[in-house]
Amino acid sequence: MATDSDEQSKGFQVKDRRRFTESGEVRDDADERTEETPPIEMPETRRAAPPAHTAHEHEHEHAGDAAQMTLSTFLMSLSTQALMYLGEIPNPVTGQPETDLGGVRELIDIISMLQEKTRGNLDPAEARLFEKVLYDLRMRFVEKARK
Repeated sequence: MATDSDEQSKGFQVKDRRRFTESGEVRDDADERTEETPPIEMPETRRAAPPAHTAHEHEHEHAGDAAQMTLSTFLMSLSTQALMYLGEIPNPVTGQPETDLGGVRELIDIISMLQEKTRGNLDPAEARLFEKVLYDLRMRFVEKARK
């Protein structure tokens, strides 16, 4: 069993290597403590040739420039997805209209939450878009749920 004296001999020692005291003065023994560190040498930078793009990658770069994501486009994408869940737009994978009222309800809640969280930070056009999209989706949801 280890005794206190054994544990003390196995312990570690803390040395204050800071150059300044708590009051901000340089310590007397600061010069002794600092070791000169060699300057950091930066490797030579070479100009790399621009990466070769395939035609397919080039098309995606230009397509991304044209379709900048804004709050309005994001809201319209959520609205389009909700219309798909309502069965008013065919599912792009199956080509058939499908109804998922739970999915519509989630999207309406998400859009409503976004409207609440962005309140006071919207321009008038964005605020009107939120109101119109939510009203339209809620009315369509109620119609579909009654059937």
